[in-house]
Amino acid sequence: MLGDLVNIKTGKLDANAAVEGGKFPFFTCSRDIFAIDTYTFDCEAILLAGNNAVGDFNVKH
Repeated sequence: MLGDLVNIKTGKLDANAAVEGGKFPFFTCSRDIFAIDTYTFDCEAILLAGNNAVGDFNVKH
């Protein structure tokens, strides 16, 4: 199982948490990369938007 090999977490922030000129990149299901002043994950990660009904996954590393 994938969960036996990696740590799978769910983000809790809404896309509206983005701020203009934030300190850190903020990834949503949008293809654009936004900014935010705080971070949730302090590690190397692969991010995959979870609310993608059409199956057009926008993966970010």
